[in-house]
Amino acid sequence: MGLAFILEYFGTGLALFSCMPTTLSSGVALTQLVGGNSALALTMTVISNLLGIITVPFWISKLLAAGFGVSIPVRQLFWNLTLMLLVPLLFGKVLPFPYFRPLKALLLQGSNTADLKG
Repeated sequence: MGLAFILEYFGTGLALFSCMPTTLSSGVALTQLVGGNSALALTMTVISNLLGIITVPFWISKLLAAGFGVSIPVRQLFWNLTLMLLVPLLFGKVLPFPYFRPLKALLLQGSNTADLKG
């Protein structure tokens, strides 16, 4: 009973792990450690993380829902990832820097800016 229980959760965890994009630590740091092309590793890490916003909800629903009987709200997960990750990234890239100065002043209001400069 105990081993079957562990193997069931191991399979679910392995399927979930397989859906995720690579991280900086495994994608870039390990590539540098073995003398690989770190610029290519960084490029592939950024691309896979951006594509992961779109692909992860669908892969999770296909691998987990089909094989393990777990229900995943794909649309809700996709929109949450888009709103939390992609929208702020696009605003940061599209809006010119001067629009952020009032926001920066508001965030730094009441704090000691000498601590931040140094």
